[in-house]
Amino acid sequence: MKRAHPFEIADDCIRNGELAKAVRTLQRALRRGIEPAACYYRIAELFRVQQRWRGAIAAAREAVRMAPEQILCRALLIDILLESGLVEDAQNESLAWLESHPDNPFALEILARAYEEKADPNSALSVMNRLVNLDPFNHEYRIQRAEILQQKGDYAAAARDLMQSLKMNPTDEHRNAAQQALDTLDRWQLRIIVTLVLESAPFRTAFRRDRQLAVRSMGFHLSDQGRQLLEHVPVSLESPEPVYSGYAPPN
Repeated sequence: MKRAHPFEIADDCIRNGELAKAVRTLQRALRRGIEPAACYYRIAELFRVQQRWRGAIAAAREAVRMAPEQILCRALLIDILLESGLVEDAQNESLAWLESHPDNPFALEILARAYEEKADPNSALSVMNRLVNLDPFNHEYRIQRAEILQQKGDYAAAARDLMQSLKMNPTDEHRNAAQQALDTLDRWQLRIIVTLVLESAPFRTAFRRDRQLAVRSMGFHLSDQGRQLLEHVPVSLESPEPVYSGYAPPN
């Protein structure tokens, strides 16, 4: 009878909820020299599930050492570093990866994520610009860059990315994601516009004269639906809540 491969045994242990036994099975396979990179990768994943971060990081590093060209091994290590809160280490790993693979999209994606985790939108935007240049028709890159641009207050550029994504024959999933992001951008801008109307006399005066021109002059960029909602923004100092009929305020 053919003996089961250690990975099959480990998988059976995982299905039965015996994670510690699965790890021991893989460790025995390592001592026998069976596919070391894959063993370390699987051990790292098991420790990750249990949030045993030190063991997960050590195993993932070994997987990378054994198979430095394997994208999945590097991605796993950086994901675990991010999840465990070691954002600086994740950033450094991504930068080291990019030294030898400067246009690797996976490394750039993870680096952008690390910068976002560090609340560094300028660096995140720089990385996203590189990704969009590498793949201008990638909907996810456009949407992610738009979110960063929104954080930076560059509403016009954010809207352009989202509208461009909607024009690029997206799948239903990407179309919905881009439209939701565009709706969120509208809501965010309308909330700021309402605040300006209530708190800034000069803006309120300009808004009374020509509300579309007033918001454009302040750098806002609304979609067609957003511009329609703008017409319902009250100019008095009363509550602006009617503007959000059917719209939830942004988080």
